[in-house]
Amino acid sequence: MSAIPEPAEADVAFDRLVEEHGRRVGLFLVQLVRDRDLAEDLLQDTLLAAFKDRRQLEGIVNQEAWLFAIARNRALDANRRGRRRRRALERLLLTRREPTADPAEAAAVRDLLERHLDANDRALLILRYLHGFDSQELSEVFRMTPQAIRQRLSRLRRRLRLAAGPAEPPAGELRPRGPQVQRYAEATLHELEVDLAFEHFLAPLAEVTPLSVARAIPRHPAGWRRLLLIGRKQAP
Repeated sequence: MSAIPEPAEADVAFDRLVEEHGRRVGLFLVQLVRDRDLAEDLLQDTLLAAFKDRRQLEGIVNQEAWLFAIARNRALDANRRGRRRRRALERLLLTRREPTADPAEAAAVRDLLERHLDANDRALLILRYLHGFDSQELSEVFRMTPQAIRQRLSRLRRRLRLAAGPAEPPAGELRPRGPQVQRYAEATLHELEVDLAFEHFLAPLAEVTPLSVARAIPRHPAGWRRLLLIGRKQAP
């Protein structure tokens, strides 16, 4: 039985995790959530949860998937809590949504995704096509088998093709490059064309302004501990 890491060792492991994956987690959240203030809150909640469980990091094989799973769960919880409240406010107060700071194409893609997919399915597509997670990594985030992940992606692609029409990438983008070469050797040309078409379709979301990870991170581990203490005091 391995010894539990000392707090200082766990702090170092947590800092390394945030340094390696924090920015991409923040980008994922702002791609998934329209409200940037909410996305920033979710990023801090995600990092706070990771800090709380940092002594587990040594035993986690895929720490990236673990961190993204926390972010996805926080986003789904916020979506469930906020949907009815947001709609009620819009009806009662006749409020208008604040104009988004995102590029117009990114806003259009997000609008289409929100009209046709729930938050969980949007997270699946974003992680697959914008962050490059394969079916095995997605299975760790979504707690589904790789085969179930592939089947779900296939259904989502069909649904979006019906909603948005065929999404064809420019001809020059059909040839795989870099990490895609291995996938090219193992997949049919049709599968690759579909994958690359959806990567092209979702690409505008890659242009949204990233969140500042530094704003979500206290400068000293004691800051995280204070946040944990505040959270416990505020819990019902």
